[in-house]
Amino acid sequence: MIVLNNLLLNLFVNLFFVTIYFSVRVREKHRPLLILGLASASLLLCLTFPVSNISGYRFGLGMIPVLVAILYGRAWVSLVLMALMVAYRLYLGGGSVMQLYATVPAILTAFACKRRYQMFEKLDRLVVASALPGIAALGSCAVVWAQDMLTAQMTWFLAVYALLYLMTAFMCTLLIETLRENRAMRLEMQRMEKLRVLGDLAAAIAHEVRHPMTVAGGFLQLLREEKNPADKRHYIDIALQEMKRGEEIIAEYLAFANPEIQKPERVQAAERTRHVLNGLSSLANLQKIEIVHTLQAGLWVTVDAGMLDQVLLHVIRNGMEAMPQGGRLHVSVTKVRQYAEIQIEDTGVGMTLDEVARLGNPFYTTKDKGTGLGLMVAYRYVEVMRGKIRVQSEKGRGTRFLIQIPISG
Repeated sequence: MIVLNNLLLNLFVNLFFVTIYFSVRVREKHRPLLILGLASASLLLCLTFPVSNISGYRFGLGMIPVLVAILYGRAWVSLVLMALMVAYRLYLGGGSVMQLYATVPAILTAFACKRRYQMFEKLDRLVVASALPGIAALGSCAVVWAQDMLTAQMTWFLAVYALLYLMTAFMCTLLIETLRENRAMRLEMQRMEKLRVLGDLAAAIAHEVRHPMTVAGGFLQLLREEKNPADKRHYIDIALQEMKRGEEIIAEYLAFANPEIQKPERVQAAERTRHVLNGLSSLANLQKIEIVHTLQAGLWVTVDAGMLDQVLLHVIRNGMEAMPQGGRLHVSVTKVRQYAEIQIEDTGVGMTLDEVARLGNPFYTTKDKGTGLGLMVAYRYVEVMRGKIRVQSEKGRGTRFLIQIPISG
């Protein structure tokens, strides 16, 4: 009942699809077209050359590219693929049309998981992505049973078919995650090398520039204390403010160049988060931003409290600045395995995948005005605290930061 050549073809086209899509580097604006083209070709080949064709019922692995597109691609790409699948099955006719009903539960489940899927741990993603084709296979069983075709031989075939579906989905997902991890590792190595060079440069520049700025600031302060016309005092005030700003930037460079936990202490993640939110509440009111928080108490972490505050301050302010017309900022602190997880989600302008990948790089910013130092320091501090930081964003919908700090024993 199983056509071996077609089975191998189904396996090959699915593995080829995920390998090419997750290996080839293309511009962000072209990625949806790439996944659409590859997934469409895989879908059509799997439907045209099914693993088995029984009384017009085509049992293939064509749902895998559709589910991959839903979980890893844009929503409109998924809709186009589903329209293509429906149109082609209608063209094929027979039992192939009835099998469309079998795909509905898997597709709805995939869309329900899509929003949080990228935030799952690797093992969880493997389980979810492997289970979805299993749901589709169960749907096929239900269709066959409804048509009163469920013989002993058909039952055996459906069991083997479901197992093949699960194994192929697992292999494809494992390949996807491996390719993504390798790419992330390469980017991280490049970023660390840039940061190392920048750290050495920042330390040298900061030490050289700080002394003359301190001297100039001292003389300006003395000049300000002399009796001068009001306009001169105004100019001096501006100069002093700029000197102070320069000192702050240099301090950030020095902190970035040599980050270390100065005063390690056990603090509650929820309390530090509440402290930072209280300090930003007036700014949020001015910008018409509603802050909603869910803070789980009792999660103790051993960190430099000031360092953790700086991380939260930079990330939360970044989220607020992404909502110039106001919006909603949700902050939560929960326990996830051995970590205290701080989640910061805004309803701002969002970012593309390329922009997310470049966050934390030297001098990179998505804002018209800014140095990129804030998030660069935040990433470095999280690294020093032996934590993790992940970002999920969608253009036009908002951004979610996940900061994980190890819970102290």
